[in-house]
Amino acid sequence: MNFIKYCEGLGIVPNPLPNRIESTDVLSLNTFGLISANLYNFLPQMTYDKHKELFHSFRMNQWLHGIDANFFKGDFPLPVFGVDQLLEKIGVQNGIICTYHFGIYQLINSILVNSKISFALLVGEDVYNKWEERFPMLTAMLAGARDEGRFVLLNANKRASLRKMYDLTKLGFSIVIYVDGVQGLNKGAGTQLISVSFLGQNIFVPKGAASLSHYFNIPIYPVLALRRTNRIQIELGETIYPQQFVNREHYCSYAMTKIFSFLSSYVMHWPEQWTNWSLLHYFLQGILPLNREVVEAGNSLDSEYSLIKFQGNGFLLKKSDYKSYELHGDDFERIMIDWGL
Repeated sequence: MNFIKYCEGLGIVPNPLPNRIESTDVLSLNTFGLISANLYNFLPQMTYDKHKELFHSFRMNQWLHGIDANFFKGDFPLPVFGVDQLLEKIGVQNGIICTYHFGIYQLINSILVNSKISFALLVGEDVYNKWEERFPMLTAMLAGARDEGRFVLLNANKRASLRKMYDLTKLGFSIVIYVDGVQGLNKGAGTQLISVSFLGQNIFVPKGAASLSHYFNIPIYPVLALRRTNRIQIELGETIYPQQFVNREHYCSYAMTKIFSFLSSYVMHWPEQWTNWSLLHYFLQGILPLNREVVEAGNSLDSEYSLIKFQGNGFLLKKSDYKSYELHGDDFERIMIDWGL
């Protein structure tokens, strides 16, 4: 994707990204180290030199997403395709809108607000408590819809939210859920997680979206907003219906597999647009060793290890099993220089 042309379409000029990952920027260093480790295991055919390229594209996408929010209120400066198909489906039957931290992921909420669609957004407790701080522009938009009775922000960790969602769906509301969030992994019990295949590995994901679909007897609509050079494309996955499954667990397994299969098809082609590359190892839930495809030998040391810092101490992170080895003295800085970080 040509980011310069995309920025020109928005009428903005990005600050140049550094060619090196500065040693003083611990967050960037750790983010790159974890992204590289996860790419190593989930996209093993991608060579290490491509990891650095993807990291800079990843940062650019994060920066662009922050800029995009400024345009949510009015007409977006780039054409957005696929909106009518999404609205048509929701208009026929409200449901669970399963989306992801991919592309312009908050645009989905903006589209629903601007289209006068009644919906509830289900988020984890941490996001719920920091919502206004993290998304001030979107908060202002959603406040108007809330005052008109068309929007509700729900805390997924509150028991009362389940009853509230049930009542809302009976009133025709849809429920928006970001199914690739990590909060459900940290707070959910083992029975709330389900194993699915993703990019050649088995990962654990929260099954809440599928459980709600079955419990409320409403379909699931997988959807994401793909950023292209001169447009935004709203992509819809195959609608998932619960009516054909009597057993809820069987349905959850089927639905969550379909949901993450849809995501993987876009992550493989536009990996830089997925925010969760630095968090993907959390979804493994201790599954080791990984079913990693064998790649030709002869890789350099930096392709097998990452450098990370924790509480001021430097570590080597072995990508194949995520084990860390503390470095002492000047070894950390010396290796950084040798690896060109």
